[in-house]
Amino acid sequence: MKTMTKVLVPLALILILCGGASAQESFNAQGSTVVTNIWSYHPDSVNWFVPYINVTNITGTDVQCKITIYDHDGNDITHYSKIYSGGIGNWTIIASGTGEFNLPAHGTRMYSLKPEGTQIYTVGHAVIEWKSNDPLLRKAVIAGITTLRADSKGISTGISEINNGQPF
Repeated sequence: MKTMTKVLVPLALILILCGGASAQESFNAQGSTVVTNIWSYHPDSVNWFVPYINVTNITGTDVQCKITIYDHDGNDITHYSKIYSGGIGNWTIIASGTGEFNLPAHGTRMYSLKPEGTQIYTVGHAVIEWKSNDPLLRKAVIAGITTLRADSKGISTGISEINNGQPF
């Protein structure tokens, strides 16, 4: 009996610990990509460097997206994010402080990392993930990044495709 107890107690502890680990919330992405070379700083209203990630759904069904930004030390700084719909002159913030959003069929959303009112200066990377209610869907989105830089002399823009412009 003592031998059986010596075996069963550690086994029960392992199962309890593993059960807790598997209970963590997961996005369960069907597709993803990594975006390198994210630069951001926003010390004041005149001098700033802000990345904007545009994500487009290329399918006929809604998908859920999640964009997570990591700083130079690997810390999640997504809480500085805003997600927009619309266009110049009629932007609507659809989410703030979270990287998760619904992307309607053939729709586009713009994600910004804009740490206004902070003295944040960072480089890092982003992870773009998506999932759908359609388990057979394999490639659903395309994305690009626009980086705006402002100083006392004006504003400059940099534009680049994410994943070489290929769906993921």
